[in-house]
Amino acid sequence: MARWQELYEMVLAGDLSPAEIMDGLNVKPSRLRQMLASKR
Repeated sequence: MARWQELYEMVLAGDLSPAEIMDGLNVKPSRLRQMLASKR
């Protein structure tokens, strides 16, 4: 889970776009949206 936190912080910093994360980790878009929504 630390990896997710690291990636999320990179998104906040503008270093990665959600599309880049999904492409890099092959994550389902719904999973990514769910995770990002839970952080708000």
